[in-house]
Amino acid sequence: MPLKRTPFQEVTNAAATALNHTHVPVPLEKLWSSPVIKRSKKRRRVDENGDNNPRVDHSKEPQIENTASSSTATVTPQPAAPRWTDASNFTALKLASTRVNRPRYHPVSTLPILQSLVSSHKHDVYRIHSTNPRRTFDLPTCAVFSHGSRLGRESLFAVTTEEGRVEIINAAVKQEWALEPVRKSFPSHHGAVFDVRWSQDDKKLATASGDQQSCIMDVDTSAIVARFSKAHHSSVKQLQWDPYNPNLLASGGRDGSICFWDLRERKTKEDDLEDSDPDYKHTHTPTGIIHGAHGDKKEGRSTKFGQSTAPSITSILYGKQCDGRLYSSCSADGIIKLWDLRQSGQQSTDTELRASFESSPDFTTGSPSISSSSSRARGIVSLTLTPCGSVIYALSSGSQIHSYSALTLSIPESSCAPPMTLSDARLRVNSFYVRMAVSPCGNWLASGSSGGDVFLWEIGGSSWTTRGTAITKPVVLHFTENSGETTCVDWGADGMLVTGSDDGTIRTWRPDSARAAQFRDDFEGTRWNWAVATS
Repeated sequence: MPLKRTPFQEVTNAAATALNHTHVPVPLEKLWSSPVIKRSKKRRRVDENGDNNPRVDHSKEPQIENTASSSTATVTPQPAAPRWTDASNFTALKLASTRVNRPRYHPVSTLPILQSLVSSHKHDVYRIHSTNPRRTFDLPTCAVFSHGSRLGRESLFAVTTEEGRVEIINAAVKQEWALEPVRKSFPSHHGAVFDVRWSQDDKKLATASGDQQSCIMDVDTSAIVARFSKAHHSSVKQLQWDPYNPNLLASGGRDGSICFWDLRERKTKEDDLEDSDPDYKHTHTPTGIIHGAHGDKKEGRSTKFGQSTAPSITSILYGKQCDGRLYSSCSADGIIKLWDLRQSGQQSTDTELRASFESSPDFTTGSPSISSSSSRARGIVSLTLTPCGSVIYALSSGSQIHSYSALTLSIPESSCAPPMTLSDARLRVNSFYVRMAVSPCGNWLASGSSGGDVFLWEIGGSSWTTRGTAITKPVVLHFTENSGETTCVDWGADGMLVTGSDDGTIRTWRPDSARAAQFRDDFEGTRWNWAVATS
């Protein structure tokens, strides 16, 4: 007599044992009837009435018989049904494969990590002494972690000052009463240094200064190995390394131009340079210049002498998803431009290079922090990219942060939805020196402010609504009442953050949930030694 029908796995094992471990092909329809797989209500109704289903033929299933005259069971295998009888079977397989129990991904909020950031007034505060006898400390203008620090290999960051100095500080955790490691200093500029960038191998530093020059410095020897001059006619605001070529850089100036540099191209005697210049062998000429990148003098600002200047370049960024892409912003409006540097315009100053994409419309004209009677555009203060390079964030002078698709500079969501916007009533941006940065993990965004506080947002997948607004309020890092404007922010590894304010202090922050809980329990006793994040 035939044995009782068993589930799919038991039938296969019994048949394999009877045939001396020889596997017998089982029709695919046997899998659908197995209780191992969850089936929909429609599928269960079809299985209960097997005769009405033309695709299931139980007569062709292998029959396992147990005869009294034989000590072993005999199996009569039948030809297996084809895997795909028609298109509906293929659709059923796809549906069944998605109904198998699988672990679902539920985004976990990382907001508690931001709320646990603490900073010691004794071990996490750094100052740079001024050479000016009228003041004690120099004001920091930019602080950037090295690439190794962003990966967790070290804790080094470079700091630039208003007097033109550059120093490298080791922010590793120190023992109690331990002395600070010796800092490394570099030759100073003749003006304030507005930007500093590490090379990809962390062996060189690139600086942009108000003396209309940019320098490349060797980290080990502290010597200047390259100098970019006589290209910008005003202060150099930003400098960026090309992530795909260690010899290429781009700089943006207050004169509205973007210059491109190649460390392999040096100046010659025919370039109007005196042989008496001590930096002759280190001076380079630009390989390309984009004059008036964001408009001519008519669209710029007017000086006190009545002269018009082109809109100042406030930020430039190299793209991470494709070689030869550069983003730029200006102080006149909220338009971001994307330049394709593979065009011939990069190799010649006579050929005009046009932007491939422009962000449109200008969302800074609709900022809620601006009075309704005024609809003029607000400039973009800072740009930053996510680690994967897919989303670009723009901090406007209207005290809002907008996000765009890095590929086309459009809204990341559908065209009918507003852009993803980060804002807070306490966030004030009154100058073009405020910076923002995205963490190496891509979950957090930090922004300085003119009020002195630092605002931290969670920008992960679970922190947005369907309409592009932040679900949670930002975490605020509050310093002192007279801290001045906070302009320097940058992320290191494991949630480490560095900030710099106009009170002359550079401060590092680290997540410490135990210390943060102690601060909330004993506010009066802890606030004299620690600074803790607040909501």
